[in-house]
Parts: sequence; structure tokens; C-alpha cells
Amino acid sequence: MKNKKVVLFTSIYVILLAGVFYLFSGSPPERKVEVYKGCVYGDPFDIFLGLKVREMKRFGVNTARIQVPFYVDSSGNVYEFTPYYRQLLIATIQTAHRNGLKVYIEMNTAYSGEDTFLPGNIFTIPERVWPTFFPQWNKMVLEHADIAEKYGAELYAPLAEPDGRFGLEILLEHESLRGFEKASEWGQEILPKIRERYHGEIVWRGSIAMCGPERPDSQTPRWETFRDKAYINFTGYDYIGFEINPGFMPPVKEEYESEEELWSVKREAYREWVREVIDTTMKWAERDGCKGVIAALFGETIWSDNMVFNEGKGRLSGYFTGFATITSAARDWYTERLP
Repeated sequence: MKNKKVVLFTSIYVILLAGVFYLFSGSPPERKVEVYKGCVYGDPFDIFLGLKVREMKRFGVNTARIQVPFYVDSSGNVYEFTPYYRQLLIATIQTAHRNGLKVYIEMNTAYSGEDTFLPGNIFTIPERVWPTFFPQWNKMVLEHADIAEKYGAELYAPLAEPDGRFGLEILLEHESLRGFEKASEWGQEILPKIRERYHGEIVWRGSIAMCGPERPDSQTPRWETFRDKAYINFTGYDYIGFEINPGFMPPVKEEYESEEELWSVKREAYREWVREVIDTTMKWAERDGCKGVIAALFGETIWSDNMVFNEGKGRLSGYFTGFATITSAARDWYTERLP
């Protein structure tokens, strides 16, 4: 009886150990990619990658984006989503590598304080908590840069949407660009510290165009405000990442004879906006010596005619489509038309 218990215990131990070795094994694929092709799935933290890898590969994805979540309290303290998330992050990186995918790690925050500047907003980190926030956030950024280096992540973004995280509240309340200036200043301060630890590609992952073109029915500053008034120093970053979505286009108020005519008007307006965002960010990349520009998060609709793919072909260095599942359009572009 005693021997049977020993055998059972040993068998369970070996099975668990094998599972651990499997989860934490895998080397970065050696092949180079000309264009990063990825997707932003619907689950909040990209932790179920192992269930999706086959679908991703079948649809032409070559790079898995893994977003690392944190939250910030009303005093500016930074908390990891769960004490065990780093182990999950490492296992997810290894899952991607075992399946031949490159890895893009993106750091992200949510503000959980009571004084958000808009009801329900978890976006902007108030200026009053910056003295507490930045030392703690920098520590998290550098520790995760170590993970990105050790486990061979191809791309690393120290913060998603810093232009919005620090800039939007101040701009709305005081008509000041100080928040954008802080985003630029912080980006340059943290960069050399990351470079000491991480030797992959570093992304300045901005929101940039996420709010859409200027529109008279909104108090929120939009694309033209950022383009014409804000200055971000991208020097030293490998890629600039932007967001864009047809859902942020101003509503069309004129009446049209058919739905197709309405869609045609929307398509042309969106085409002009996408082209302008790509043109502008490409100029910024050239100005500051970056390698290129990535569409870090974008969506499409029935009328938008794959605009980011069409306008970005041969110009953009990467695409991360924002659908919860990969669309047939993204599949066609990833498998047949890019680069």
C-alpha cells in the first residue's frame, strides 16, 4: 500500500513537473519578419494565447501582442494585476515562441482613483499623483524590460498611450500642453534605462489619433490638436505606434439618396484621415531617426474598405488589428498582400 502511494505521488509530481517545463520552455523564432502582423484579441489581458495560437497562425499572424496590466490608486501607487501575473506572462511568451510567433510586450495602466476627470474614466493619471506614480512605474517598466530581454521578446512598449495618460486631463481643464510635454520628457528619461537592460525593438506606443478628427460637437481635443500643437520627441525609439478607428469619424449630417452613397462619403473622409495620420507619423519617424511606424491598434467597419491596410502597404512596419477575432480582410492581407 505504501509503495502504491509513493508511485502515485511520484507520477503526479512528474506530470506536474513536465507541465511546468512545457509552459516555461520555448525559444524565440530565428526567422526575421519584414512586417509585424498581429491582432489584439478580446480578452482583457491576452492571457489565453495558448487557446488561439493555431487560429492566429492560420490567419497569417507572425507576432503575438501581450499586454501587461496594472492599476493605479488615487495616491499614485502602482499595483500589478495579480501577484502571479509575471509567471503567466513568461508562460505566455514561451507559448508564442513554441509556436513560431514573435512577441510584443505592451505595458498598460488603469487609474482607479475617485477623482477621474470624467465619470467612469480610467485613462488619465492625474498630475497630482505623478511624484508617487513615476518612481513606481519606472521600477515596473525596468523589471519587465528584464523579462522581455531574458525571454527574447521582439518588441517592448514601456507604456500604452502616454500622450493620453498624462496629457488629456490637463489639456481639457487648463488648455495646457504640459501633459504632452511630460509624456515626451518621461519617454526620453526612461529610454536609456531600458536600453541598458533590453536589446530588442522599443515602441513609443501612442494613442495619437485615437480620438478622431476635430469635430464641433465635442469638447475632447482630437487629431489636429495633437498634430499641430503637441510635440513628442521620439528620438531613440525604434518605432512609433498609433491608434486609429473609423468609429471616431465625425457623423455625416447630410442626407444621401442611398446607403451606398453615404458609405462612399464616409470612406473618402476616412481615407483622407488615415493617409494624413500615416504621412504625419512617417515624417515624425524620419525627423527623429526611428525605423518606422506601426498601426498599433486599429479597427475596420463595413464601409471603411480596409483603409489602414490599403494606405499602409509598403509604408508601415506593422499592423495590430483590433478586432476580437481576426477578420477575413486581415487574414487576406496577412497571408497574401503584405508587405
